[in-house]
Amino acid sequence: MKGIRLGGSEDPKGYGGFSPRIRLGDTPGFYDEDGKVMSQELPIAAGPWINLTAAGPNDPGTVIMGEPDELPAYQGWILRAKNSMQNLAFPGKEPILLDAKNPLRFRNQLLVHRGIGRQEIIDQYRIFRNQ
Repeated sequence: MKGIRLGGSEDPKGYGGFSPRIRLGDTPGFYDEDGKVMSQELPIAAGPWINLTAAGPNDPGTVIMGEPDELPAYQGWILRAKNSMQNLAFPGKEPILLDAKNPLRFRNQLLVHRGIGRQEIIDQYRIFRNQ
């Protein structure tokens, strides 16, 4: 089929892509490879994975892994500290044209854990990318 487009929400938030809804505690923490990340209303720049924890960086939680470099029109991360979804936002407000000769492929992975350190997440992300 020709002329098929894929788009996210028609607002600056850019909802779209893999969007898990994870039950959050009262004080969720968001961490990427550089440390604490603050949730905001609009997409934010962060690394290729986010560790969403009960509060601190080594608390139990879920790591959301993605491949932002494989996403056309990648917008950043949508992170919400209250009941909502978390995601690598793409393609955003402006739809992208899909191409049958060059299919759109991207992967995500969730790593549910009882507490994990930054280096172990980096190692697990490396494994994810090399699969």
